[in-house]
This record gives sequence, structure tokens and C-alpha cells, in this order.
Amino acid sequence: PPRLPVLPRVPTFRRSLQDPSLPSTSTSDPPLPRRPLGRTGHEATIFALGGEGVLRTWGREAEAVEVTQFGLEGNVKTENWGGAAQGASNLSELKLTLGEVPDAVKQAHLGVTYAERGGNVRQLVISHTLLADALHQAGSQAEAVKRFGDAEALQSEHGLDFPPLYAL
Repeated sequence: PPRLPVLPRVPTFRRSLQDPSLPSTSTSDPPLPRRPLGRTGHEATIFALGGEGVLRTWGREAEAVEVTQFGLEGNVKTENWGGAAQGASNLSELKLTLGEVPDAVKQAHLGVTYAERGGNVRQLVISHTLLADALHQAGSQAEAVKRFGDAEALQSEHGLDFPPLYAL
């Protein structure tokens, strides 16, 4: 079987976000480029900005939760509601993957709330769809059907250019 790369533990990323003077995790690799982290005044490595997806790709969902939660908190703090909606939706999907269905439903509800605050209809459709999925997984079929209907109605009403329930 293919050998998985050795990735640094997530707390390293959290520490590196707080203290850019920390040495890189490898002595042979050059330091990763850094970029602004929204409007927080902090910088993060490119890996930290997209690390959740990399961790999920390699089956490290439990570690991806911390990275995603950190990004979500930053988006809420800076009132970046689109980013917060996306972060809460990603966290909901992670929680479903880990079998933490009640937490997935809670995060999906937050995703809808943040999407409503942000006013982006596309993100609202996606958030409603992911909430419906989490509710379905939780066994709340009637509420899931209602949320799927809400997503389809928004999509139809605003003439969005993707197929019905694209987010799933």
C-alpha cells in the first residue's frame, strides 16, 4: 500500500499562527510562505489556511476538526459571515464523518445562521442542504425534507446556476 506522508501534529499549526518566530517543523525544508489570515492581523502558513482539507484527504479528520474550529472562530470574531458559514458547514461534515451526529446538526444550524447574516444566497443554499443532510443522518426526516425544500426553493427563486441539491 502507498505510504502516507508524515504530517506535523495540529498544535504545531496553532502555535505557528500565534508565534511566527517558531522554527519550521523540518530542518531540511524551507519555511512555508505566510499569508494574512483575514482581518485578524495574524499571518498563517499556506498549509494552515488550507490544512483542514489536507488533513481530511489523509484520513486525519479528528485533527482537521481543530484546524476548522480555529478558522471558524476567526471568521466569527471578524464577522466574516461567508467564511463562518463555510467553516461551520465544513465542521458539520467532519462531525458527520466522525459519527458525532448531534454536533454535526448543531454546526449545520450555525452554518445556516452565518449564511443568513452574510446574505450570500449560494452559501445559504449550500448551508440549508448540509443541514438537511445532518438532520437526515440524525433521523429527523420531516425536518430534513423541509430543509431540502428550503434549499431548492432558494435555488429556484434566485436562478442559481447549479443543479438541484448540488451541495450534496
